[in-house]
Amino acid sequence: MRVGIIGYGLAGRVFHGRLLGAVPEVTVAAVVTRDPGRRAEAVADHPGVTCYDSTEAMLAAGAVDLAVVASPTAAHAAAALACVAARVPVVVDKPLAPDAEQARMVVRRAAAEKVPLTAFQKAARRSATGRRVVTL
Repeated sequence: MRVGIIGYGLAGRVFHGRLLGAVPEVTVAAVVTRDPGRRAEAVADHPGVTCYDSTEAMLAAGAVDLAVVASPTAAHAAAALACVAARVPVVVDKPLAPDAEQARMVVRRAAAEKVPLTAFQKAARRSATGRRVVTL
């Protein structure tokens, strides 16, 4: 499966990039970022990755089977809606959108278009033994 990561800051690189890179059946095929330093990190982390300046450019290239939105929160809804319009299943890092109205719009549009959509929430807690447990 070819996955595109939209945003390559902390969430995109550390959480999503590392998790996706550890799955043999998944290829991080695309990263959306304009930052030259983050582009260099993406290429180093995922050899063969193609970097794009915009979500729309990545989607127009037909480069991915799934998109992960890990951009700043203010851009979540627009990126998710672009993925839905392109009929690309999408995982959106929490929160789904900056406000409830935009979140409802994303959910309604994905349902109407029958495009899979989910929000990602990483949870960490301490076990009874005091060890940190991460649930994904």
